[in-house]
Amino acid sequence: MTMQADDERVWRPDAWLKAAGNPFSRPTLYAEIHAGRVDARKRGRSTIILTSPRAYFESLPKGIDPPAWRARKRAGGAA
Repeated sequence: MTMQADDERVWRPDAWLKAAGNPFSRPTLYAEIHAGRVDARKRGRSTIILTSPRAYFESLPKGIDPPAWRARKRAGGAA
């Protein structure tokens, strides 16, 4: 399947996570949906995702900040 076909596809949550390589849990996917970063619709009890995994990851900011523990400075001298 080409990426163009993936971009035009609709997804169920488990299929979306599998196609994305399971980068995070199902509850995290629903948090992304509720935050508006993943476009989804409900039809009855079914959730249908319209945002392709590729489009989602391309929308994330580029670059990585240093870990929070590296940003902390020690109070006083080294122990």
